[in-house]
Amino acid sequence: MTPTKPIGNVTAGLLIGLALLFDGIQFLLTLTVLGALFSWLVTVIAWTIFLIAFALVGENYFQKNMARKMLITGASVVAELIPIINAIPAVTLGVVALIVQNRIEAAKGADEAARLHRVRR
Repeated sequence: MTPTKPIGNVTAGLLIGLALLFDGIQFLLTLTVLGALFSWLVTVIAWTIFLIAFALVGENYFQKNMARKMLITGASVVAELIPIINAIPAVTLGVVALIVQNRIEAAKGADEAARLHRVRR
């Protein structure tokens, strides 16, 4: 099994910035009655974009720690679908949590690869 490649700092920064933009739009929509009814659409669009973006940077939802990644994403989506609570930046928190999870997996994979390399010598 190949180790997970960590998401780079620039890519992580851009993903977090985009998440903050979506959360800002959703917060402004929550302030209006009509916007509160349609703010769920922002969540659906945001997570569709983020799932595609994470797939493009090599993050695989169907390998190790799949349940943890799906739990993070699901909790963020559910929090954003609840009126009033969707003013909390759950999309940003979910994206940050997925980036941290990716870096933890990459560090564990690098440690395991180094350990296997030492054993082979």
